[in-house]
Amino acid sequence: MNGRTFAKLGRFVAASLEGKGDLSPTERLVVMSYAYLDYAAAHPRLWRALFDLQMSTDMDVPAWYLEELGRLFSYIDGPVHECFPDMSAEEVALMTRALFSSIHGIVLLGLENRISGVPRDQIRNMIALILRSSTGNTAF
Repeated sequence: MNGRTFAKLGRFVAASLEGKGDLSPTERLVVMSYAYLDYAAAHPRLWRALFDLQMSTDMDVPAWYLEELGRLFSYIDGPVHECFPDMSAEEVALMTRALFSSIHGIVLLGLENRISGVPRDQIRNMIALILRSSTGNTAF
């Protein structure tokens, strides 16, 4: 079930970019992150199941999981590389993970109404703030 959910999430995020090729790389990251939030809000149990698996880097992780995670990260890699053209591939991969982790945490804490998160009506604003400031875009 998680394999199908991961694939659906990836398609949902990719579809959010259709017709938006004229946006800046930062704004494409924002659009994808909003899609990630929308998917998580619409399918909370399926979305949580993706990350409730007890997997770590020192375990044998199923190939399908790594493939789908890699596909999701590949959507982020492109705009990150455009924002930081002087970064090596390794640095882009690290920045991609950092941004994904940041957005995932914002979405998780916000949707669960955790005291350390932001109110639901501010999640989008926080996502945009983090992505725009992280990529050097100061227009908020």
